[in-house]
Amino acid sequence: MAIEIIAIVVVGVAGIAVIVYLALKAGNRPQPVPREIPTDEFGPVFADPREIKRFNTLLMRRNPFLAERLRTQQIIRESLQIAVTSKNKDTAESRMALAIDKYKDLRERYRIPDDELARLDAGVNGYLKKYATAKYVNEAQGYIDKIAKVKTVKTKKKYAEQARLLLEAGLLDRNADPQTLLSRLKGIPTI
Repeated sequence: MAIEIIAIVVVGVAGIAVIVYLALKAGNRPQPVPREIPTDEFGPVFADPREIKRFNTLLMRRNPFLAERLRTQQIIRESLQIAVTSKNKDTAESRMALAIDKYKDLRERYRIPDDELARLDAGVNGYLKKYATAKYVNEAQGYIDKIAKVKTVKTKKKYAEQARLLLEAGLLDRNADPQTLLSRLKGIPTI
């Protein structure tokens, strides 16, 4: 009988020791360090689209109104980035139109503090300046890229001429940067 009691006590002590060990081990696990999320004038910036989705999902649970506003700002940023980098004229124009529509909606729909609004305005205006030149440069670059892909001299000349005409039209646009356009004109291959 005494041996059974001793055995029960030993098993009990061993069980408590295992529980304490597991609790200590769990306590030694490194806790995720909250990192500061990088931001720009349009809000949080994530390199990985999965992070954007996780962030938006978490925020939607906690503050749906803010989540919706930040998602609108993300759409504006992404649309502006595509508008200034696309070699396809229709894509660039449609993305710029979307960004402007979303930006107008953002300003009308949400109360945004003055300092944030000033940053947003500066960001949108910066992209509009870039777009004024990029819409000519990128489309012309698309024609220049086609020159290397085609075989006939006639087609190569056609694409070179289209790039040249496009960049010259950009020189007439008072919002475009003439120095950039002139340097790109000089870079068109002669055929």
